[in-house]
Amino acid sequence: MLFSNQQAKEYSLTARTVSDVLCVLGSLFLAGFGIKSHVAGMDVYAFCLYAFAVACMGSFLIYKKWGNWSAHRNFLVVGFAALYLFLLGTGGEENTGILWCYAFPLIIFTWLGPQQGVRVVGALLVLSAIVLYRPEWVGATHGYSDNMIYRFSGSILFVSAMAYVMERARMNAQLTGERANRALRKLVRSDELTNTLNRRGINEKVRLELHRVARDRRELSVVLCDIDLFKAVNDQYGHDVGDQALRHVAQLLRDNVRVIDSVGRWGGEEFLILLPNTSMAEAFQLIERVRELIASHPFSTAHGDITLSISCGLASTRFESRFDDLIKAADVSLYKAKEEGRNCTRPKVA
Repeated sequence: MLFSNQQAKEYSLTARTVSDVLCVLGSLFLAGFGIKSHVAGMDVYAFCLYAFAVACMGSFLIYKKWGNWSAHRNFLVVGFAALYLFLLGTGGEENTGILWCYAFPLIIFTWLGPQQGVRVVGALLVLSAIVLYRPEWVGATHGYSDNMIYRFSGSILFVSAMAYVMERARMNAQLTGERANRALRKLVRSDELTNTLNRRGINEKVRLELHRVARDRRELSVVLCDIDLFKAVNDQYGHDVGDQALRHVAQLLRDNVRVIDSVGRWGGEEFLILLPNTSMAEAFQLIERVRELIASHPFSTAHGDITLSISCGLASTRFESRFDDLIKAADVSLYKAKEEGRNCTRPKVA
């Protein structure tokens, strides 16, 4: 096999669409020219065109039935390369087969991309030189003039180079578009100030994790945190310091939860932490450690060091299975934590 299944997955939908069109139209064209050659008395040439048409369509039907794109694409690359050399070596009907060879670099680069395509096209060009300049080495039966050979050599090199440049430009444009889309998706789901998920992003995460809870029957815990007396910080030091406080707390939350956990700004000075595959007891231990860390790590400002604390409400799918109920339970337990003096964590257990 020329290419692995993993490599095949990396090729764009464009390559698959092109291959589908080529398989159907190419098979029809080859069969049609095979009939024309048969009528003209070129039975061997006609049989070869029929064979290429049947092989191309057969591979297409097998791919559509079993979905093995890698094997199908590899077969097409080898088959079309063989067809290219066949047309070049035999000249086709009245030496017109060479005219179809110009399409092959475009097809190969579209299927394989610039990196893999340049190897295959390069090999084809080397074989083309042998067929054209040393036909006796391979038993080629063409009868091209020297002028035709020189012109074809130069033009196929030019077409191949242009096909490479165009495919590389297309792939660069595609990658640029994908990066822009990823950045836009991140922007839509992220809070710019704290570099955490925003409410939309955390909502998506919660709903996704709830599907996993239903599927895997594992517990999910949610922590709703609120910075204590945040309004007083804004009123006393200004909104710039308030923003700094939000960034400080967000960073401590992000840096001290697990990789599988998610932190989002739920609104104002509230943060929501999503803890997959975590029991309420485990979540309580984790958030208590983080809460104590925040209380013991003041942040520096132009007005001096400021110490913050957070109050936390904890809920779990052990008691609430619906999204709205889970968030409401966390909010109720957060309110309880604030009533009981702040800088503490209260779980919602019933």
